[in-house]
Amino acid sequence: VISVGDLSRLAGILQVSVFYLLFGEEPSSPVRTVSYSEIVRRIGEAMAAKRMSVDEMSDAVGVELADYMENPDRLSELPIFELRWICREVGVDWVEALAV
Repeated sequence: VISVGDLSRLAGILQVSVFYLLFGEEPSSPVRTVSYSEIVRRIGEAMAAKRMSVDEMSDAVGVELADYMENPDRLSELPIFELRWICREVGVDWVEALAV
């Protein structure tokens, strides 16, 4: 399974966008960008709002989150499907995380 970072590197090698690799075309309008730090911030907010621990949130999204909370850039190491799970849980359009 390809990680988000590997997908980005492949797009660079092929000189196409990540969007082109995934969807076969460029977006019809500019895509808003959501940083990995912002995703981690939203994870923290969601945990506080739901009074959940990191372990409980990890169980909810199906991804062990502790390492990513300390180093948000490591989210690029995740397979795309896991990044999607996290983004869905915190109300982020996962495609916006690819535009980083």
